Amino acid sequence: MADNKGKGCSFTQITKYVLKRENFDAFEALLPKDELIAKMSEVLTPFIDYNGKKSYHDAGIVYAMYKKVAKQKHLIAIAIIKRVAGEPEKKKGLEALFANSTDTYELTEKFILPDFTEDEEFFDEMVLSHLEDIVGSGQAKEAYFEDTRIYVKEGVKGISQTLYNIIIFIGMACLWGTVFDSIGLGMCFGLCFSTCFNLTTARAKTGKDQISQDAAAAEQTGEEA
Repeated sequence: MADNKGKGCSFTQITKYVLKRENFDAFEALLPKDELIAKMSEVLTPFIDYNGKKSYHDAGIVYAMYKKVAKQKHLIAIAIIKRVAGEPEKKKGLEALFANSTDTYELTEKFILPDFTEDEEFFDEMVLSHLEDIVGSGQAKEAYFEDTRIYVKEGVKGISQTLYNIIIFIGMACLWGTVFDSIGLGMCFGLCFSTCFNLTTARAKTGKDQISQDAAAAEQTGEEA
């Protein structure tokens, strides 16, 4: 029998633009619409880092899934993920510039419409897959989704990966510095191109393990399980 998991579903993220235009009336039975919008708005504000400074990151991610029913798309699931600031590693210079993030991502709430619970497993798989990409690319140290923890496997990323990133930067900076005959422009273009290159090619291997619900709750509140 054919596997119909995820049939008609499309996975995406809710942005500030979508938040202003989407109709969340169907979720009223799960949470008042104003409260739901407020919770999503909170993680779509600028992220405050460990040092109390605003960053260019959002304070989290809002994942969403739509499903086409009778040729119409319906929003059926939402997962709100917050970003938690981690203490930066004590590195300097280029090593600090290319260091992996020490922040974590944690699920705060998940909503799925009662009529579409058969699609919940597919939604969870898509969220976990996206979080694996985030952790693997160094944008977060770990991610927690319900009873699952995602982490970078030991010995895959570290000093060797940082040095690799620095070498790519130096190579790009020299290349573009020669092209423009300018050290300053070379460094600017080198940083842009090396960052993009590293994000698309330098993905670490990630692992997943199961944690108890009590432990997951403790991770989110900062208490011991």
